[in-house]
Amino acid sequence: MLLGKPSVPLLEIPVSEGRTGMIVVGGMNPVAALHESWIEVTMQSLAGLEDFSRFVNFSEAYEKYAGKVKHDR
Repeated sequence: MLLGKPSVPLLEIPVSEGRTGMIVVGGMNPVAALHESWIEVTMQSLAGLEDFSRFVNFSEAYEKYAGKVKHDR
């Protein structure tokens, strides 16, 4: 999770005056916690929306790409 400074772009993503940017990877729990604390939350896609039918399930993707991705470890 990345939390920006008020009114300052976060990872080159513009942030409106008086707002703070937050990037959450892999879950909505941090956003839900803000919402439950009565903090106004607005969600926006970084790049755009994609038709759900274009997605494949994890097992299919794993079978197709397993062993083809290099890691810097």
